[in-house]
Amino acid sequence: MGTSDPSDSKHEQKLQAVLLADSFVSTFRPITLDKSQPKMLCPLNNVTMLDYSIEFLAGAGIQELFIFCVSGSDAIEQHVLTKSVYGAKNSRMKIQVMKDGSCE
Repeated sequence: MGTSDPSDSKHEQKLQAVLLADSFVSTFRPITLDKSQPKMLCPLNNVTMLDYSIEFLAGAGIQELFIFCVSGSDAIEQHVLTKSVYGAKNSRMKIQVMKDGSCE
């Protein structure tokens, strides 16, 4: 009486995460002198730091990821859509890039 069974819920809860893909500082210069190269797309052992982060979150069971970025947001969105295996339509993780141009 009065207790609810979680299996009876009509909506399945998704495990979500927010990834802040901008450090808002210029400490990676001169590596990121080119404005089109965001810090998250800098390679570490030939894999971008963004891909390492997405892979870690996917391994933790994240089903929906929101990537928030300011500088280089177009390059990050293009990378997620074309080069990242998690940007594919048949991926088990849904990724949405959120841009804020008012902070640039």
